[in-house]
Amino acid sequence: MTAPDKNIDHRRVEYVTKYLERMGKGVSTNEKYIPGDIVAWRLKSGRLHVGIVSKEKVVFAKNRYTVVHNIGSGAKNEDVLYSYTIIGHYRW
Repeated sequence: MTAPDKNIDHRRVEYVTKYLERMGKGVSTNEKYIPGDIVAWRLKSGRLHVGIVSKEKVVFAKNRYTVVHNIGSGAKNEDVLYSYTIIGHYRW
């Protein structure tokens, strides 16, 4: 392509992750997750999903943070970091 496609939905996970990769913001999925990090997952259904690591720690897990994400019922801050298969980890 010679120019951006104005018809592409910028909210789609595959476009967001590709942009972050092109900007050199990828981090190893084995590296520690810190507040502000962006995480991409593949759900059991095969669909892609994205969230942002919160500064709130998981109760009873001092070394893990909750994640803000919206899976269809509004934004929630939950302990879902390792609930799905992680396919991307990004830090701006």
